[in-house]
Amino acid sequence: MKLNIGSKIHELRKEKGVSQETLAAALGITGQAVSRWEAGGSYPDMEMIPAIANYFGISIDELFGYKSDRDVKIDAVIEKVNSYHIGGRGDDEWVDDCLAVIREGLVEFPRNERLLITLAETLSEAGWRRHKEWVYYDGEGFMRHDYDIHRKNEYWSESIKICERLVTSASDNTIVTRATCILVMLYRNLGENDKAVICAERMPEIGHCREMLLSRAADGKREAAYIGDLLLKMASRFSQQLVYGLINNVHHFGSDMPIQKIKGAISLFDLLCDDGN
Repeated sequence: MKLNIGSKIHELRKEKGVSQETLAAALGITGQAVSRWEAGGSYPDMEMIPAIANYFGISIDELFGYKSDRDVKIDAVIEKVNSYHIGGRGDDEWVDDCLAVIREGLVEFPRNERLLITLAETLSEAGWRRHKEWVYYDGEGFMRHDYDIHRKNEYWSESIKICERLVTSASDNTIVTRATCILVMLYRNLGENDKAVICAERMPEIGHCREMLLSRAADGKREAAYIGDLLLKMASRFSQQLVYGLINNVHHFGSDMPIQKIKGAISLFDLLCDDGN
């Protein structure tokens, strides 16, 4: 069997955005040694393998490009769920079949974090489709959620229980983040605002988000690309929150102020997108 560990190291190094010299310094070897690995002229010593895997935050199996039958089966379940394209659909016809696919996978892999967060996210979506979001405007004109109706949403209740376990036990920080995002929204919908605030406060502030840090992690053309991605995502999120803020207060509906603000948001995209797209 031909080992492709050199090409895997090259791929991981590029993804991480580090030079051969930086990787070599972290491992306590020469840059020439890393160069020979990537060129296929030699292989790392076996005692070096755990350190390389740890540096890139992957398992030794992943470093060797090996995928177990277990991983293949889990990937297949998640790919099947993704094939429903639930985020782009307005109906609820997918709910039962999609949930059945995930639950069947969890029978074989009951504690798998990837399947559990997929179930939690799918349940959250199912709750919107089957029971909808119930809101009203209070005496001061601000939007409020109807907690009594939302607390009867069995999909949201199950999603919360799964996410509460994951935020305390998941080994993957990405899964913890995904679970936290679900909890903040669903706690709010059920009127458990203090819990939602506590979850939100655990997350990094905007200046330390991934996109912001990536824009500081490179230079030259790559830095410019990261900055462009950051600005577009910030503009998109800003616009979403602006619209929600306008809808949140019923008194905004009595004037053309919301229209003027939305036109301002559109002009922000005009400023960022030179090609008009």
